[in-house]
Amino acid sequence: LKTEQIAIVFLAKILDVMHNVLE
Repeated sequence: LKTEQIAIVFLAKILDVMHNVLE
């Protein structure tokens, strides 16, 4: 994976976790 791809996946996971916490 490229650095950009890793960053996108990392941010996506964080956003998913945050969404779960808000619910």
